[in-house]
Amino acid sequence: MKWYPWLRPPFEQLVASYQAGRGHHALMVQA
Repeated sequence: MKWYPWLRPPFEQLVASYQAGRGHHALMVQA
């Protein structure tokens, strides 16, 4: 997966939240 460089850190947190079972909520917050 290739994402924007400046979005990589928040994306990594998004993945962590997604794996925790809060994927959709985290996606809305990060986006």
